[in-house]
Amino acid sequence: MTCVARPTKEDAVEGGNPVSTVEQEGRKLPTLGQRIYFLFERIRRPDGEKWTHEQVATFVAEKMGVSMGRQYISVLIRDRKANPSRAHLQGLAMFFGVSAAYFFDDEKSAEIARQVEVAVALRDPRTRQLALRLLQATEPSDVSLVADVVGAIGDRPALRHALEVLLSLDDARLQAAVDVLKGVTAATGSQDAAS
Repeated sequence: MTCVARPTKEDAVEGGNPVSTVEQEGRKLPTLGQRIYFLFERIRRPDGEKWTHEQVATFVAEKMGVSMGRQYISVLIRDRKANPSRAHLQGLAMFFGVSAAYFFDDEKSAEIARQVEVAVALRDPRTRQLALRLLQATEPSDVSLVADVVGAIGDRPALRHALEVLLSLDDARLQAAVDVLKGVTAATGSQDAAS
């Protein structure tokens, strides 16, 4: 794995939002601020509302015995603090129920983010039902694939509907649908190449 650091901090802001300045194998890795923001966006209170910075800061301060306020969380999310303490990050991980490795290990971070996306998608009863149908229709070794599909369904109701339709088809019609999709993909690919 090759990591390449970009030289200036000015490159790290796009439209007022932090963007990664580190690339790994050609893809940008999320910044610490983006990782924290992701947790606030995806992991919600039992009533479905977002956690406030104040609620999280209070928890971390009490559990970890460190000083932390809502402003400090805002600073972290905006990537304005270069080296937060391990205790602060462990407290954030504890609050959101993720491993502290989410903040320290790029591979673990990607894996945990995927798990969070799957958990978020499974909040929807129709997605849960579809996941069960997919698990019943696949081999045990395909559980990871089903998790990827469920994570991708999240904000894409059309994809969920397409999968529901595909699962309702007999083998012959399913093969015909696959052939149609291959044709659409091939046509789209040739149109993209011509553009």
